[in-house]
Amino acid sequence: MELTCYPLMQQKSRLCMTRIVRQRRSKWGRGYQYVPRQGLVQRLATELGWTEEAVRNQIKEERDWLLKQLY
Repeated sequence: MELTCYPLMQQKSRLCMTRIVRQRRSKWGRGYQYVPRQGLVQRLATELGWTEEAVRNQIKEERDWLLKQLY
């Protein structure tokens, strides 16, 4: 899969995107639901020339692919 949005993100966004557990203090097994920030979505939409919905779908696909590769 070709990563389109991931290379354009800053380091903190990349870390949040690949996180699977909330924090160490929380109960293990609780999943982490990643929701991209509106500012990130708007910036990527203008850089790529896509709609915001297309950017959100691409981020979701890339996150699913990255999690399968890492874990």
